[in-house]
Amino acid sequence: MICPLTVCKANEDDAGAILVLGDSWASASGNFLGGVCSLVTDEDEREGGYTTKAVANHGIAGSTAAGWASSGKAKDAFTNPKYDYRYVWLSIGGNDFLGSCDDNGSISQNILSVISDVIDSSSNEKLEILYTGYGYPTKDGCGGGTGPYDALNLSIRNAIENSSYAGRVTYVDISSEFVTAQSYPFSDKQWYADNIHINEAGYIKLFSIEAIQDFFECASTARTTSSPSSSHTTTPTTSIPTTTPTRKTSTPTSTLTPAPTSICKDRTESFTATKPGENGWVKQKTCQDWVNRKWTAWRCKFVGGVKESCPKMCTNCCVDTEDSFVLRGNGKLKTCKWAAANASVRCRKAPTRQLCAVTCAECD
Repeated sequence: MICPLTVCKANEDDAGAILVLGDSWASASGNFLGGVCSLVTDEDEREGGYTTKAVANHGIAGSTAAGWASSGKAKDAFTNPKYDYRYVWLSIGGNDFLGSCDDNGSISQNILSVISDVIDSSSNEKLEILYTGYGYPTKDGCGGGTGPYDALNLSIRNAIENSSYAGRVTYVDISSEFVTAQSYPFSDKQWYADNIHINEAGYIKLFSIEAIQDFFECASTARTTSSPSSSHTTTPTTSIPTTTPTRKTSTPTSTLTPAPTSICKDRTESFTATKPGENGWVKQKTCQDWVNRKWTAWRCKFVGGVKESCPKMCTNCCVDTEDSFVLRGNGKLKTCKWAAANASVRCRKAPTRQLCAVTCAECD
């Protein structure tokens, strides 16, 4: 639907295959997630061509967490599967909540039951699950403002993070992601097809969230170019393309701006940033206004001159912070000691890799 089959099949990455399970939010996404790593909307990150992820969508519109838990549908997805799934996006619980606007704890427990079915049914020990919940509706359907929705999200998040599956499930709170100053406290209709379902623009916005990009390892799975100044790059665009973009034939080169001084601090003036690859560029950028604005981890890792000019912002000067920090995905306070317990997974949860650069091997 959103990512045309002819495009998504062109350079499919079976090793990063995604299984989509759940209700109408899941089913209506089609094979959109195949192009998740092309969704960086900043023009500076656009690349010609990209590799998509293979997607199998088993979403069922109108289905409930209770139905998935009792029927074993999640297990069926692993019976003669087309791919060895690396990721699962799970979207259930919304229909259980509609009507009553109340969670007596059963929704969370049924979600955990489905998570258990997924993990137990998969032979891939590296399989990870993404649970996002839902954005606020475009109008109050419960009569209590956003309170009932917040209570549901908190219940689900606590259940997941306090379960034995916490290490393999990433919870990203998207409840306020679609809220604007004009629509506050509910979601803006520009991203919704109706009161509760997001439209194509909504899916683009949803899957462009940095924490979700991190979950699908969009930066770390980037391709390597064959140009003299090649390095790993991602392949972003503003939407899933329907044709292969025209590629440039040369890559700009320049001398990287030296690191500021022996004192660890970010430059306040502009510096020369060099993006490698066939569609690379050389531009003047700043740490605060450009690097810190969005996609910070990606820019620090792949754009030449950034880590050298913004050492504090990119790697905390190659010293793990001793302070607690807030995860962007769920607002939880964490530490580098927490990251070290499962670095391969937790370092992908922004901004962990920047603040725990030693633990996350960003300074090797």
